[in-house]
Amino acid sequence: MSDSTRRGYLFHEVADIYDQARPQYPEQLFSELAHYMPISPSSRILEIGCGTGIATRSLAAWECPVLAIDPGAEMIAVASERLRHAPQVRFLVTTFEDFFRSEHELFTAVIAATSYHWLDPEIREKAVWDLLLPDGVVAIFRHWGREGGDVEFFQGIQEIYRTYAPALLEEAFRAASGDISAISFGHVVPLSDDAIAAHTDTLQQAELWNEMEYVTYPWEQVYTSEEYVNLLSTYSDHLLLTPEVREQLFSAIRKHIDTCCGGHVRKAYVTALRRARKRLQEH
Repeated sequence: MSDSTRRGYLFHEVADIYDQARPQYPEQLFSELAHYMPISPSSRILEIGCGTGIATRSLAAWECPVLAIDPGAEMIAVASERLRHAPQVRFLVTTFEDFFRSEHELFTAVIAATSYHWLDPEIREKAVWDLLLPDGVVAIFRHWGREGGDVEFFQGIQEIYRTYAPALLEEAFRAASGDISAISFGHVVPLSDDAIAAHTDTLQQAELWNEMEYVTYPWEQVYTSEEYVNLLSTYSDHLLLTPEVREQLFSAIRKHIDTCCGGHVRKAYVTALRRARKRLQEH
């Protein structure tokens, strides 16, 4: 099992907290995507790596059939419960790679919300193309911590990471410098717009796509100390820490927010979207 795959499976250990702590996606993204497709009652949507159904809830509002897949039974269980009143949504416990090898249905759109980076890079782009109907749409998006928010807070927690988790801090600085091999999402060192664009999953095979576009949605969210620690506890790099180190780190961050930040912290985000339309191949 690759390191990337192993990281992806860690989320299943924290499914309930993941569902509560991870932020929603901007509704503007979904309304613009529905117009771009355009959506209709006969559309068929595939969501890859649906997790606990955070994006699925917005897809369900399109009122067309949605098939949401994820390799984690615990994540699917939470998603199914949250969407039990949405009969147009089906869930399937499977990896994308196994699904692609066995699936023959074609889809109007393939959606990957904070999941495309977990897929096998050797096959993912062509597999998505193969699963789309002619003129079908792929949409890949995720959140990033961007520059802004409570600047002094992030300066303060960098010292905390230097004490308890220096490897995470080093990785975060590499990501902020534009090193796309670094795994960090801007929650330790916020990222510039250029770094976010560099890190956002790209479609490499331009010959497969028309209308390749990059769209961003900036926003902010305020957290209490407990809410912020819960959020951090759902990130794969933090889940890989030993329980002792993780608790020391989180305790210091809680104390910093409560004593130095008035009990709340404001974090700046951007949701970055790459979308494209399937180009038919010439024979």
